[in-house]
This record gives sequence, structure tokens and C-alpha cells, in this order.
Amino acid sequence: MRLRLPIALIIAAGIAAVLLWPRGSSRVEAPPKLGMGKITAFRLNPDVQESMKNLGHNDTEFFHSWPVLKSSELSEDQAARLRAIVQDPDTYGVSDKKCFEPGAAFRIEDENSPTELLLSLECKQARVIVRHSAVSKGLSEEGAEEFKRFFDAVFAGK
Repeated sequence: MRLRLPIALIIAAGIAAVLLWPRGSSRVEAPPKLGMGKITAFRLNPDVQESMKNLGHNDTEFFHSWPVLKSSELSEDQAARLRAIVQDPDTYGVSDKKCFEPGAAFRIEDENSPTELLLSLECKQARVIVRHSAVSKGLSEEGAEEFKRFFDAVFAGK
């Protein structure tokens, strides 16, 4: 009988610890604030094999390793909207996809070094590159959809 009470207390303490343990959030912190410089949007060809075919062509513009299909400078209103999407913590989440096939990218000019944002919307992944250092973040379902709507609006009619 003496051993049962300590064992019961240990089990109760273990259950309480599990129930009271802080839970991780599926939200991910937003990346650093984007600079206030000029922002250019790029529509990329995410097909890696197609990208390799174009490597030797001098007339093909590349954004890192991906061929640029179109580019467009953002208006002030579009730039403000992009900054709002990027800074919204609900844009980010945990993505279980293991691919990275960017079809969209942004370059934010800064006095020191540009900040670049590559988006793989199908894979729900974002990669932020500052001074040759990259940080990858998962996108929430809503975040990927918001980026897609924004990106489609930037290139509507172009």
C-alpha cells in the first residue's frame, strides 16, 4: 500500500505535466521587414530541366537559377500590399511538402543589398535571401493563396 501512493502521485504529476506543457504554434514568425526601395516582381519558369536547357543562352534573364518569363516594377500601392502580406504572421505555416519550384519572385532594392523573395506556391514554400544568406519558410494555405492572387494581379494584362 505504501508504494501505490507514490506511484499514483508520479503518474498524476506526469499527466499534469503533459496537459500543461506549452504547445508549439503552427504559426511561423514573419521575415524581416522589407526595405522601402523599388520592388520588381518576376514570373519564373519553375521547371528545372527547362532551366538547364536555357543556361547557355545569352538572351535569357535568370533570377538565381530560374529563367525569368516576365518582370514588372510594382507601383507604390502594390509594394505596400506586398509588404503587408509578407509581414502578416498568418501568411506562414508548416508545409509538409519537400519541393521547391519557384514561379514567383520579388527583388527589393536596398541601399546596402537587395532582399529577394522566391515563392514556390505549389509547394507552399518561401525563401528570403538577404546578402547571399537564405532562410526558408513554409506558407500557410491562406498565405499561398494570398500571394497567388497578388502575383496574378501584378501580371494581369501584361
